[in-house]
Amino acid sequence: MVFSSDTPDNHPYISEQEMMCLKNETVQLSADWKSTPWASMLRSKPFIALCLCSFAKGWVFDLLLAEAPTFLNAFNLTVEEIGLFSALPFALRLALSYLSAIIGDYFINRNILSQTTARKLLNTIGFGTEAACLFSMGFIYSGSACVILLTIGSGTAGLYVSGWQTNHLDLAPQYVGILVAVTQSMSNLAGIIGPLLATYFISIRGKLTFGREIPPNISEDIYAWHMTFLISALIDATGCAFYATFASGELQPWATEEENTEELSPVASTSGAKSSYNAINQNKIR
Repeated sequence: MVFSSDTPDNHPYISEQEMMCLKNETVQLSADWKSTPWASMLRSKPFIALCLCSFAKGWVFDLLLAEAPTFLNAFNLTVEEIGLFSALPFALRLALSYLSAIIGDYFINRNILSQTTARKLLNTIGFGTEAACLFSMGFIYSGSACVILLTIGSGTAGLYVSGWQTNHLDLAPQYVGILVAVTQSMSNLAGIIGPLLATYFISIRGKLTFGREIPPNISEDIYAWHMTFLISALIDATGCAFYATFASGELQPWATEEENTEELSPVASTSGAKSSYNAINQNKIR
């Protein structure tokens, strides 16, 4: 209500410098929309890569958000320790998500890396580190080691903000709302299944020992969490590998069908917006 407006020109508090920056860094979209190319979009491997990454993100993020205190309780920690250690991964994730934007812009704007390579690099580091930490947690009984791995893995995942999460606008600025709606639905679905699966494993924890002995002062629940973390690592690794193989930072052919040049409305872009804007304009000129 206070800080939003339809366009930069209508904003009551914007500076001239900021207005010019926004105008230069936005993709101009036609107000006359064509129908969504669903068939081409759903067959697009770069878009499927976004869906898999969104599913993996929703699975792990919501699982840890909902169940991390329950997991840490298996090590008989105090309430204060559980609260602190549950918050650390998300604090680090927040910091690294901002850092990833700076790193991504630096690589792309200075032509050190292509937009596709920069997206893949940050995404792979984020998901890859998280998957490795989750896999390791599937075999560890030490509470302190698990806290360290949990913090590093979930925190480093903030780097994929400039990977798959900003990639929607690269692929199809005309249909970015549709893309985000589909990928977010995948994330929400995973966010429902993940905690339910963890709860199920805890309910059958006695069957998950596989003959192993429980170390002193550790709850039998740890075996349920080992299984949960191994499955989570597999899901993370799958999304990471598919994205690294098939992702793209370029405007997709199925997203260039709009050629109406009537009334335009700006949509905020990432650092890759200029390339998307130029691609749209070149398509219109042709």
